[in-house]
Amino acid sequence: MIMTDKINVLHINKLYYPWIGGVETHVRDLCENLLSYDNILIHVLVCNEKKNAVDVIINKVKVKKLANLVDLFFDKTLLFSSPISLTFPFWLRKMPADILHFHLPNPLAMVAYFVSRPKGKIVVTWQSDIVKQKKMLYLLSPLIRWFLKRTDVIITASPNIIDNSVFLKEFRQKCVVVPLGINPEKYLLRKEDIAFIKEEQAKNTIPLILFVGRLVYYKGVEYLVEAMRQVDARLIIIGEGYLYPEINKKIIANGLSNKITIIPPVTDYELAKYFHMCDVFVLPSVSPSEAFGIVQLEAMICGKPVVSTNLPTGVPFVNQHNKTGIVVEPKDIDGLANALNILINDKKLCYKYGSYAKQRVLDEFTNEVMAKKVYNIYQTLLEQ
Repeated sequence: MIMTDKINVLHINKLYYPWIGGVETHVRDLCENLLSYDNILIHVLVCNEKKNAVDVIINKVKVKKLANLVDLFFDKTLLFSSPISLTFPFWLRKMPADILHFHLPNPLAMVAYFVSRPKGKIVVTWQSDIVKQKKMLYLLSPLIRWFLKRTDVIITASPNIIDNSVFLKEFRQKCVVVPLGINPEKYLLRKEDIAFIKEEQAKNTIPLILFVGRLVYYKGVEYLVEAMRQVDARLIIIGEGYLYPEINKKIIANGLSNKITIIPPVTDYELAKYFHMCDVFVLPSVSPSEAFGIVQLEAMICGKPVVSTNLPTGVPFVNQHNKTGIVVEPKDIDGLANALNILINDKKLCYKYGSYAKQRVLDEFTNEVMAKKVYNIYQTLLEQ
C-alpha cells in the first residue's frame, strides 16, 4: 500500500527546546529530521517553562506550549519537578492526529490521555523507568500498565532497557529498538581549529581526560575524582549542578587541583573542540537514571575511546567493551582508574577503539538513521 495522504503526528513531551535536557534534545532532533519526509506533518504538545501559553514555530516545527502551573501554585518537590497544565487533556483531544507519539516517563501526558481518550495510533518512546521517585512509581504503576496496554508500539533506545525495565518485559512483543542519534556535522572543525588542537596536544605531554555532564547524583563524578588519584593525566570536567560544591571540595581535599579543572557549560562548537582535544572520554555514571549516555556518541564521532560503566541501560550498548572503549562496574574506583590508565598509556589502542567508535556512530547512531526508523514505524502502523 502506498501512502498518499500526509501522516499527521503529534509528539507529546514535558518540555521542548530551548529548554535543555536529554529528552528534549532528542525530541527536537527527531521532529526536525522527520520533517525531511514530504508526506508527514509534525506538531508538538508540551508545557511551557513559564506560566503563559504560547504557539511557536521552532526550526519549522510547530509547537504548542501550555501554561505551566508548577511555578504558580505548587511545590516542585512534591511534584517531582514534573510540569503541570490543567488544559493538557483538552488540547490533547483537540489536536487531531493519526499518530500520538508519547515520550515517557511523563505522568501528565498519561493522565491527560486517560481523561481525554483521543483517537489515533499510540507510539511510545520509553526513555527509562522512573528510578529515583519510589513513591511516585508506586502511585503511577497501575496507570503506566493501563497506558502501555493501549500502546501500539514501544520504542526503546537499546535492548538493555527492555530487559531491565519493570514494565516493558510484559510488553516485549510491542517493543522496537531505535537508538538515539546525533548530527555528525556538528562536530566538524575548521582548519584553524584543527591546527590549534594539534599545537595544544604537542605542548601538553600529559594526556587529557574529558567528562561532560551535569554534576548530579547519578553521574558518579565523585568516584571519578577519587580515581584520578591513581591516574597520571589531566581531567577537565565540563558541567554544573548542585553537587559542584561537594565535588570541588573533594578535589581540593585530595590535592588534585593541579590535575582537575571544572568549567561551566560551553557552546556546542566549543564543546566539539574539547572532544577533539581530549585523549579519552569518561562517563562514570552510577545509576540507571543514565538511560543512554548520548554524550558518549559525541566523543565517539570525534574518534575518541570511551570509559563508561556497566549499567542495566543503554550506556554499555553504546560503548562496546574492548571495541569502542572499556566498560567497568559502577562505583569501582580502582577499575575506573585502571581503565583510564590502560588507554592513556597505549596510543595505538586509543586510535583503534576511537576509529571503530566513529564508524559505529556513522553506521547506527545518526539523526538521519533514527528518523528513518521511526518514519518506517509510522508507515507500518497506518498501513495495518
